[in-house]
Amino acid sequence: MLHRQGLGKMRHVEVGHLWIQQAVRTGRIILRKVLGTENIADLMTKYLDFGTIAKHLMKMGFEQIET
Repeated sequence: MLHRQGLGKMRHVEVGHLWIQQAVRTGRIILRKVLGTENIADLMTKYLDFGTIAKHLMKMGFEQIET
């Protein structure tokens, strides 16, 4: 969506949100890929093993406390 120009075939997007396309085009925002193993957004959207969950939580500033 961000690499496009205009809406194209996208639906249900408010025209006011297209400012981000302009920001990418002018270089104010730089896009880069994030590996699935490093993507913190996966924390609550996919099944992850405990180690990956703990790694993502530590990146967010959480600590593991032994009880």
